[in-house]
Amino acid sequence: MADEVGLGKTIVASGVIQKMTRSRRKGPLCVLYVCSNLTIARQNMDGLLSFLGKKEREEAIGTIDRPSLMPTREMPTHPGVRVFQLTPDTAIPTRKGQRRDGRMEERALALVLIRQIAPNVSTAGLFRAFKRNAGVSFKGWVKHYQQMGAERKGLGGGEYRARFRDALREVLGITEGGHLPPRLNQFLQERNYQDLVAAARTALAIAALRDIAPDLVIFDEFQRFRDLTDEGDEPEADSDGNESADIRERAAARVMDAIRGDAGSDAPALLLLSATPYTPYRSRQERRVAGAAEDQHSSDFFSLVSFLAADGMVADQALQLFSKLREELQKGELRSERAVDLRGELTALLTPLMSRTERTSVRLNSCDGHSSSKLIESELLPSDLRQFQDMHDCLSEQDRDWIVPLWQSVPLPMQTLGNRYTAWRRKRRMPAQVELSKQVRDEYKKPAHWPHPRLRALIATTSGVSMAMPWSRPSLPWWPLARNWKFDGSAADDDKLLVFSRFRAVPTALSGLLSYTAEQRMVPRLRDGETSYETVPRHWLKPSSALLELFHPSPLLASIEPLQAPIGKLAVMQTGVRRQLRERLAELGVKLVAKRKGHRKSWELLPALELRAGLWATSSKAWLDTSDELGDDSGGLLTEALHKWDEAAVRECTEISARELDELVALAMEAPGVALLRALQRHWPEATDHMSDVVSTAWNGLRNYLNRPLFVSALTSRKVSRYPAAIRLAVIEGGFESVLDEHFWYLSQKPASTLSEVLAELRAALRLRDPNVTFHEPADDAEAAECDQSFRVRCHVAIPLTEGRIHGKREIGSDEPLRPDEVRRAFNSPFWPKVLVTTSIGQEGLDLHPWCSALAHWDLATGPVALEQREGRITRFAGLAVRRAIASRMQLRLMMNVGTGSPWKQLAQLAESELGDDSGLAPWWTVDGARCKNYVFSAFTSEQRIGLDALNQERALYRLVLGMPDQNDLMNVLKIKLEQGEASEVGAACLDLCAYNRERG
Repeated sequence: MADEVGLGKTIVASGVIQKMTRSRRKGPLCVLYVCSNLTIARQNMDGLLSFLGKKEREEAIGTIDRPSLMPTREMPTHPGVRVFQLTPDTAIPTRKGQRRDGRMEERALALVLIRQIAPNVSTAGLFRAFKRNAGVSFKGWVKHYQQMGAERKGLGGGEYRARFRDALREVLGITEGGHLPPRLNQFLQERNYQDLVAAARTALAIAALRDIAPDLVIFDEFQRFRDLTDEGDEPEADSDGNESADIRERAAARVMDAIRGDAGSDAPALLLLSATPYTPYRSRQERRVAGAAEDQHSSDFFSLVSFLAADGMVADQALQLFSKLREELQKGELRSERAVDLRGELTALLTPLMSRTERTSVRLNSCDGHSSSKLIESELLPSDLRQFQDMHDCLSEQDRDWIVPLWQSVPLPMQTLGNRYTAWRRKRRMPAQVELSKQVRDEYKKPAHWPHPRLRALIATTSGVSMAMPWSRPSLPWWPLARNWKFDGSAADDDKLLVFSRFRAVPTALSGLLSYTAEQRMVPRLRDGETSYETVPRHWLKPSSALLELFHPSPLLASIEPLQAPIGKLAVMQTGVRRQLRERLAELGVKLVAKRKGHRKSWELLPALELRAGLWATSSKAWLDTSDELGDDSGGLLTEALHKWDEAAVRECTEISARELDELVALAMEAPGVALLRALQRHWPEATDHMSDVVSTAWNGLRNYLNRPLFVSALTSRKVSRYPAAIRLAVIEGGFESVLDEHFWYLSQKPASTLSEVLAELRAALRLRDPNVTFHEPADDAEAAECDQSFRVRCHVAIPLTEGRIHGKREIGSDEPLRPDEVRRAFNSPFWPKVLVTTSIGQEGLDLHPWCSALAHWDLATGPVALEQREGRITRFAGLAVRRAIASRMQLRLMMNVGTGSPWKQLAQLAESELGDDSGLAPWWTVDGARCKNYVFSAFTSEQRIGLDALNQERALYRLVLGMPDQNDLMNVLKIKLEQGEASEVGAACLDLCAYNRERG
């Protein structure tokens, strides 16, 4: 299934699993989910089993992602379906480009099993071979697995050991009549430890996969591992034909046999998912970068057709039809009678094998196409050329070919490339002067203009005040937003931005520089310019009795519903809240008086009122649980504040003054803790049963998140100088509760999403730690010009999305990078980070659309397919652009519907009834007005402008050359048609493999 990026292939896969599970007559359905990386696998696992409840999903999902270690873990126990996730790199240890010694635990397990199946082989020799460079902990793992193996059916029992023995014999090429121990001793005598370890690890994986015996194998984004669909008993041999190559070939072939089976009746069903399974088009530039042959596209496509059909004759027939169609296209006859007939024959031939649905291919009443990219240019300055000169002077001659591409893309390259880059490691010296030094950083200074045109353009794009705000704007405000929350429609006022680059140094460099620029602009205001980078105050929301009322998710106040009044006017809602609160107080026997002796603050009233309502015991316990969760690290301030609240709870409260009522009304509307609980209750009515989690989210999540100097600077003013008061004002002006309502509605649409999962995900996003990135400068010692020293810059407004591990030599003093899962979770919330910078790691498979509708191409995509993959990150189900388009169209209708439920629930019902259709794409995948923004940053007269024009043109045409040889020559012919204004004719001439259109007729 090759549906366009973002159209829900995982949902279809879930439907396939569900149907196969229900039709299963004996035993559980075993599913292997093969994915290019574990980040995507973890993201999609719940979606694959969306038809199960949370507890059942936990029983059905295997916890191990490395087949070689499966016998050491508990297996799934669900009686109906069991899903195992793996990546080719962990399933095939000998796959090219991967380390063959693997993890220490794998080697320890292999050692223990080999001792059991071949006890006569040298124990000391095996220990040396499998220990490799591990420390003393290796011996501990060996002992641990020995103890497991001694248990009944431990390590898979005798059946698994027999499978492991057979698999090891196959990988080592031992034929019938041969013996395993002599072959193992040969490896030890020749000290060929690497091949032995690789073979043993592969045998572990094969034995585990054969033990699973999958009924269904799903290859997701499988274009990243096309070798998994290569036909033939063995992979093609290496040119040298040595023993190591033979072992790798046999190992890969046996693993693939275990994963996908053969063509026999007991082979598993295969489902291939990919938006680009056959690379529909590759420009000459892309082929040069990838080192691909001229006809590789055509070869890949027909190999895939042959594999899917299990019949090479089908591929031959398709090739003949495509060749004839190419003749028509070359003549410019896009819609001749012969061309129409050929497309019909191709459609009939291919649709049983593959389906591709595109937003523009489904015949909808309304469908916006892809967004065009906006070019933002910046003038080239002398300081930009000085960076080029520094690279020329500092890098060695053998690395000068890299100067131009690195200078064009990487900001402050001599300071940010680092040890990951060979050219930087081989540098002759550091520049004598740098733009950002530790001293400049400490004093919150910066150059008049950053020496990089793209960086200046990006900063101009992200300089809007909304970037400094602690949460994004709601798509459906309940009243007009005010001050810094107003949207002026400019590029600089986008809420979030996803940036794609080519080089791995760019995400860290950009994230650090964007975050530092924001901090440099705002933080010094807090202390009249005296604050330094290292001494910036970090504790603005210290625990106190008064502060607790701000973050206390009061069940009493949360029961007061502003939405009983129609949305649109704040004053009307406040009046409604006042009326409801007066009625609630009357029910509690609390009398309203004009005045009373001694004014009480809201925090003194709330515990007493909740006690009268029978709610305080739950609230008090939740606060004690939260205090114990992380310990009171505030010098006893939280404990003291909670003690005062307990004392206030037992004080008599039989009457309340009008002024005190006014303050309670304001608190019910302005307290973020109350807004949190009330928003949760609209989607999960049982929220008060989870008060400990809710209080923890409010106090340890929201409070810690808001306890940032940038937010203090952004929200306070001369008029409102106290930060807690500024937060309350921001809750109103920024529509905080409507943001939460929208976010919780979106999360509630996720498969089998539970309140516990939602709160855990929100806390993780709010508590994301600020990573540090490393910058380099010349060493202080003037005589050591070739040396450098490093300093750190913290990231918060912008964060890099990296591979999640350090490559090459580790930077001195650097922190471990954030896991991609953590970063993705935070970016997918309405909170920081506002900018996510990534490379190709974020280009495929990841959902980054919930709160982002703007994309920036720091470096141009290599071709139209890569461009659509990038855009696919933010053009997905119920993405921000779709929600805002729907809210804009339906808001007036919603204002006439008064109710107490979530406005987004009502909006969704209206949208589905009035904008939906039977394709399933509208309204949540495609709707009028839902267009994402695309930016390209460039210097004036840069090649980026030329590349952008060519890329847009290729995107309009590349589907027409599907399956064609000599794609680029044919593309040039078709470009003439496009230039002649015949775009509609070009679009109609594309091959339509959409299953929906075929069913619809």
